[in-house]
Amino acid sequence: MLLNKYFSFSNNSPSSINVAFAWSDSFSKDRVSAYSPVLEALSSKYNYGVCLGRMACFMPLDGDGIKYACRYMQ
Repeated sequence: MLLNKYFSFSNNSPSSINVAFAWSDSFSKDRVSAYSPVLEALSSKYNYGVCLGRMACFMPLDGDGIKYACRYMQ
């Protein structure tokens, strides 16, 4: 990714950007943090895909609903 090419994300170097990306585990309620923007971007893409899948599952299938549900599942 471009962020890793131009910026250094870490917590142990004085010349790096000290940004911690934090999230909570929904099952164990643990708070997890990481210094990787790649992991944060992949987590966001995964969550977006889950949202689209949920929208497709609960969409009414009458009319053009099947067509839109198939688009969301792709």
